[in-house]
Amino acid sequence: GLKPAGVLFSPQVSFTNSGTSAQTGVTVRYWMYDSLAVELYNQPATIASLAPGETMTATFPPAILPAGNYSIKAKAELVGDQAPGNDEITGSLVIGSPLCGNYDVGSSGVFASLTNVNGAFSKLNILGASCDVSFSVVSDLSGETGEIAVNPWAEVGAGGYTLTIKPSGAPRVISGVSSGNGLIILNGADRVTIDGSL
Repeated sequence: GLKPAGVLFSPQVSFTNSGTSAQTGVTVRYWMYDSLAVELYNQPATIASLAPGETMTATFPPAILPAGNYSIKAKAELVGDQAPGNDEITGSLVIGSPLCGNYDVGSSGVFASLTNVNGAFSKLNILGASCDVSFSVVSDLSGETGEIAVNPWAEVGAGGYTLTIKPSGAPRVISGVSSGNGLIILNGADRVTIDGSL
């Protein structure tokens, strides 16, 4: 997952009862470790009841972390569990700094796309901005889906930051098959400029 640096977030994990009996008062736990495997977070939560085959999401107490890469682990701690081999899951979490400055978008850029999952718009929506942001399109973008719109972004610092999207190096074509109502969608975002000049 990806979360913004310096912003409170509440970890959430879904747990499924794969057994044949209903369970009550199930203690679950969530850990976060830094890149040196130092434990930074260790918090329990309780799932009141869980029927056979049912999935419930546990929300853990809020955390705040600086930018970096983290390991995460979640575990069900059901006393007397007959199949403990499926009680734990591990993963990774990236805490990123807000965007600030110019980012190349395209085949050799920081982001491969503007509107696709994990593209430039997605990162801006998740991480916000700490100064004006420019997305310089450095190659034709022929595989855009329009899946991710530009939403109003969170701002750190003075605020009132702008977003500029413009070609770099040569005229660029942004094309693809839209998954919705267009390729570049502004979903309530203000202070956005699409500048076609070189």
